[in-house]
Amino acid sequence: MNMLAGVEIREEKKDLNDEEIVQAFQKGDEDVFNVLIKKYEYLVCSKVKRYFLVGGDREDLLQEARLGLYKAARDFKAEGISSFRGFTDLCITRQLITAIKASARQKHSLLNNALSLNIPRNSKRLEGDLILMEMLPHPRAVSPEHATVEKENKREREQKLKEILSPIEQDVFALYLKGQTYMQISQNLHPPQKAVDNALYRIKKKMKHHMQYLYLQQLS
Repeated sequence: MNMLAGVEIREEKKDLNDEEIVQAFQKGDEDVFNVLIKKYEYLVCSKVKRYFLVGGDREDLLQEARLGLYKAARDFKAEGISSFRGFTDLCITRQLITAIKASARQKHSLLNNALSLNIPRNSKRLEGDLILMEMLPHPRAVSPEHATVEKENKREREQKLKEILSPIEQDVFALYLKGQTYMQISQNLHPPQKAVDNALYRIKKKMKHHMQYLYLQQLS
């Protein structure tokens, strides 16, 4: 169900504070939830921008984030130590992570693991190191005694990505994973926006083929 469909907010409810809105919602006024949707849509979109579901749909993540908002309104206790804003932030994050993990288990593929986009812009690491490895979670948890093996696996995965992506594709993808728009990428790297779009399309195709191969190799 699209929670944004047919949103009509009565004028007398627009001036309610968060606690008053939540209290009305918890007493059975389902319509007042539309006020929260409008008020917190900026937070929903901001949270979703930090995650990328390869092979998935951004709208799916938006709906999961709105479900997190719904749960926050349902479960919030005014006598608690957290504000509704802080509680909502936590609930949305938890809902997104839960949905992402469930998708990964169901699909049993790297292509459905979320890639965190919340990378510091002032990182002193090389751009290649910054994004090419953080986007590839290892399929099995690694204990300390296997750190050496994991380091080698990490190096191999990094090398494979550098082999399959051209230099321009690596540059485009690095900026894309930092959350830049097509226009921003175009301004920074100077190709037209259409070229950026084409580069990302090629990247997704290459990753879909090669990441499935790498994942199956490591499970064997």
